Amino acid sequence: IKSYGGNETYYPLKETALPSTIEGIVMDLDGTFVNSELFWIEVIKETFIKTTGMKNFTFTKEDIPYISGHTTLEHLEYCLRKYDTLNKINVALENYYIIAKEKLKKITTQNDISLVPTKGLDTIITLCKKNKVKLGLVTSGCYDKAYPEIVSVIKQLGYKKIEEVFDTVVTTGNPISKQVMGTLGEIVAKPHPWLYNEA
Repeated sequence: IKSYGGNETYYPLKETALPSTIEGIVMDLDGTFVNSELFWIEVIKETFIKTTGMKNFTFTKEDIPYISGHTTLEHLEYCLRKYDTLNKINVALENYYIIAKEKLKKITTQNDISLVPTKGLDTIITLCKKNKVKLGLVTSGCYDKAYPEIVSVIKQLGYKKIEEVFDTVVTTGNPISKQVMGTLGEIVAKPHPWLYNEA
């Protein structure tokens, strides 16, 4: 597994079989628990526009694999490398966190349903509860990003508290800021096993 910092770690894949009794299920956040791809692509787009001043900017179809599914830093570096200059990466990161925070606040305070539950999610939750199977969520996203998404979705499913759905939620901690060093999520993201081991 290659990390963003360039280090490689080797974890051998061991043959395994589905156990006769399932004790717990661990799921991802974006794309598994919640349909959020278009929401986060829009955040990246607004960040790039604010950082570069390119007001009429829009992504092409070819950009999509590079601005979805990776770390925030990788998304922004791709945009700046292709369309502008990488010397604005620190400004882009600052803008990203401001824009994302505003959009996530709107989701939790104004019942904005920009993020929707993945199809069949309610069935999985019901089956887990019925069969006493523990349910966990593991994400490479920071706490500030993940929790508004989770809260928005569980409200739409009729739950009041995260604990009603999940037995554990593991995020990568806090985003980088002037007061916080940040955490490994932006450097060693899934599928690195550390987050899963914690869950």
